[in-house]
Amino acid sequence: MNVKENPENFEIEFALQGFSNKDIEVSLENDVLHVCV
Repeated sequence: MNVKENPENFEIEFALQGFSNKDIEVSLENDVLHVCV
């Protein structure tokens, strides 16, 4: 996992071998980031 902080936001990069973008669900709830495969 790579995290980059920019003046206006954060960028998070995951390396998940064997999964495509449509297999991954990302949500934000109560200031908690959820990444589900």
